[in-house]
Amino acid sequence: GDQLPGNTVYTILQTREGYLWLGTQNGLLRFNGKSFRIFNRENTPGLVGNEIRALHEDRNGMLWIGTSAGGLSVYQNGTFRGFPLTEHRYLSKIYAIQQDRGSNLWIGSHNNGLIKYNADGFQIYNVANGLPSNTISSIKKDDFGHLWVAVGSGVVKISANGIPTPVNSLKDIGDLIVDILYDTEENVLWIGTGGTGLYKYKNNTFSHVYPEHKGPISSINYLTKDKHGNLWLGSDSDGLIRINSTGIESFEGESGLAKGAVYCILEDIEGSLWVGTLDHGLYQLRDTKFTTYGTDEGMS
Repeated sequence: GDQLPGNTVYTILQTREGYLWLGTQNGLLRFNGKSFRIFNRENTPGLVGNEIRALHEDRNGMLWIGTSAGGLSVYQNGTFRGFPLTEHRYLSKIYAIQQDRGSNLWIGSHNNGLIKYNADGFQIYNVANGLPSNTISSIKKDDFGHLWVAVGSGVVKISANGIPTPVNSLKDIGDLIVDILYDTEENVLWIGTGGTGLYKYKNNTFSHVYPEHKGPISSINYLTKDKHGNLWLGSDSDGLIRINSTGIESFEGESGLAKGAVYCILEDIEGSLWVGTLDHGLYQLRDTKFTTYGTDEGMS
């Protein structure tokens, strides 16, 4: 185990250099496989906030950092630069960042809508110009170059033209949509909600997905697929969940994974699964064995 500056990991990213970057409630961490380096407002001018909710590496290798209360920062060649809230008040509660196939960076604010950033500056999309809600919790890219955005109780698709378009037939789910994942292999959109579990959207119809063993997974925070085709869910009440052709398996409380909410999941280039949790630190899952990075290992 190793020391982290707090026990909540909101987001994990592996950059092309191979580093793991972690967004926590007390700063940005870089992990080289052996030790953590901590960047925060106190030691890093240009990092505008300590609660890091979103990370994205663009095609130029720039690392974009979304904070909850400070605004947006970007890291390149060892230097951090900030877009603070004092100058860009719409950049609050940034929960998602994703670059499209063009030069646009899309930023999801949890209270101010969807923000497009490019050489012309920032452009805001919200309820006033057609979004179903101003609450953005996730932006994911599919293999066709489209972006899918979780917007309040709806889903918005951004095609190559760079215009956000609501996917109207999804409005009926009627619950907060927290994360989405377009699965090219199955041509299906997975939709994770904040209260009524998992949905599958295919051929303009959606169906509710239940785990057989314990009724609906109520609150989902994160969805991802690994290279073996397993669908992984991070949930509030059921911890880490794996869905594949053999069924649904919960890893809660097993093999050293603490009970509690899972916020983010990343499969690294070596095939390890990294799991960021609320209050229980970081886990590495390799060959179904967990390594823990948490308070028991001396985390502050």
